[in-house]
Amino acid sequence: MIDLKWCEVHSPIFLAGTNLGVKLDPSKRQGLKLQYDREHKELVIGWNKEEAIIPSSNVATMVVGSLPKPALATAPTGKVVAQVSTPQDHVFKGEGAGKTK
Repeated sequence: MIDLKWCEVHSPIFLAGTNLGVKLDPSKRQGLKLQYDREHKELVIGWNKEEAIIPSSNVATMVVGSLPKPALATAPTGKVVAQVSTPQDHVFKGEGAGKTK
């Protein structure tokens, strides 16, 4: 079962004496629970101690509730140097790196 944070269906949902509409948003309706069952390809809606099972053919859009966070790239540490050499490159290398003594 996958928890969903938002879902839109093709026809209005009537559950527990309430018209939930076609756009189902648990953040706007306290107690609304949306789950998708991949094995049976069904949307399970829980509202006021009642449960509805909607076939996936009636679901227009689903937004997954929690996604794994992607690994962030770390910044390189140390001094960043140019990849190309310039005619004045020896000047900036420090003491004793010049062409003449």
